[in-house]
Amino acid sequence: MSELYKTIGQKLIDNGFSVEYFENGEDAKRYLLSNISQSEQVGIGGSTSVKTIGIADALRERGNDVVWHWPGYERPLREQLDTDVYLLSANAITKQGWIVNIDGVGNRVAASIFPKGRVYFVVGANKLCDGGYEQAVAMIKRDTCPMNAKRRNASTPCAKGGKCSEEKCTVPECMCNIYVALHHPPRGKQMTVLLVNEHLGYK
Repeated sequence: MSELYKTIGQKLIDNGFSVEYFENGEDAKRYLLSNISQSEQVGIGGSTSVKTIGIADALRERGNDVVWHWPGYERPLREQLDTDVYLLSANAITKQGWIVNIDGVGNRVAASIFPKGRVYFVVGANKLCDGGYEQAVAMIKRDTCPMNAKRRNASTPCAKGGKCSEEKCTVPECMCNIYVALHHPPRGKQMTVLLVNEHLGYK
């Protein structure tokens, strides 16, 4: 476990988030299965990290109603906003323990800042930023956005050239429309960050 991993974990706790530490995604999946009841409806944001650990299929196989818009599920985006549990990742977490996400449509960040139920962030060690908010945004635009845009066959500058170009990114597929930084959990909301000591998702 790196010093940055430990530092960010403690900062998240200081900021009011619950934190759980895992060596790999399989352990994180087991934790989620043991902390989400079979009767609960589970929403999932667009997240390669969540997909990587296989929690969506595991939940559905045991009988949970999983609300996700990705292939194989194809549920409406708005249904994610009213679930008992919401799963997503973070595009980055700063050294100060801020959770940073950039979104194109808004379903993912909306469900993370005004959820009906509790929220779990599944975050690989590669999403930890050794700097503040500006460094986190730069890291997301450098590493995450181009790969995500390419996966979606978007016509954005980052998909075509591998680099962000804000002044030229005016196409409908732009993924950088909304920036959200969580410093503390919203009042009365339960948020848990699952820090996984391996590479998950993009970057």
